[in-house]
Amino acid sequence: MSFPLKRMSLKKEEIEDRIREALKVVDLVKPLDVSPHLLSFGEKHRLAIASILVLRPQALVLDEPFSGLDYKRSLQLLLALRKFVESGGTVVLVAHDLQLISEVADKVVVLDNGAIKRFNSMREILSDTNWLRNQGFTPLQSTLLAEEIGLKGLVRTNEISEALVNALKNLIRPLNEES
Repeated sequence: MSFPLKRMSLKKEEIEDRIREALKVVDLVKPLDVSPHLLSFGEKHRLAIASILVLRPQALVLDEPFSGLDYKRSLQLLLALRKFVESGGTVVLVAHDLQLISEVADKVVVLDNGAIKRFNSMREILSDTNWLRNQGFTPLQSTLLAEEIGLKGLVRTNEISEALVNALKNLIRPLNEES
């Protein structure tokens, strides 16, 4: 991780700070002298991502960055990617997990044998459950539930849960007023 930073003529303290920061982002808090060969698959995966983050790039292109990661670490990486985007970075993410795509993507490109099949906002594509089924995808269960009770166009988990809570409150409120 330090090699490219040394080539950038950064001071030792700056190099160490960047490495610690990148390792913290991917939750890989290990002694800095541990050989990468002794790391698990998931740890190696996170180390590879940290090795790029340490350079503070303007854009990241990641192919299945969540594979081999447990839910906690996937969520942590997801939050790190959101922070990266909020700070002005761009992320191009190749993934098959519609749930993770729904939580991180703004735009979605659906490819079929290298050809663009559809390009639109994440919400437009992932809320089109009929199109997803016709293409062989399984729509998100949360989106199907939201549709079932009349909440169209919702995809992100937090939006669906908030809408469900509000819908339940609206159902319960009249009952409380009657009694």
